[in-house]
Amino acid sequence: MVGGKRVKKKGLDFERRVKRVLEDQGYFVIRSAGSKGVADLVALSRHEKLLISCREKEKFTRAERNMLIRKALEIDGKAVLAYKQGREVKFLFLI
Repeated sequence: MVGGKRVKKKGLDFERRVKRVLEDQGYFVIRSAGSKGVADLVALSRHEKLLISCREKEKFTRAERNMLIRKALEIDGKAVLAYKQGREVKFLFLI
């Protein structure tokens, strides 16, 4: 696999892993396939709406964080950054 495709596959695999973790917690999760939008995943429960941006590492630009927060506020939801730490999936709730 060529370098760019390998990185893309790793990102896709991580998004799917985050999706499974959230589904195991009772959320209905929609993946924004191939999207260049603000959120990679949207997770819904009876009480919460989450907009989630996924990264292999905890590296998010200020602009990415602000856009995610702004969109989450528009839907009365929460902005969440999901990242990998070792073998664990970590969630950072911004609002």
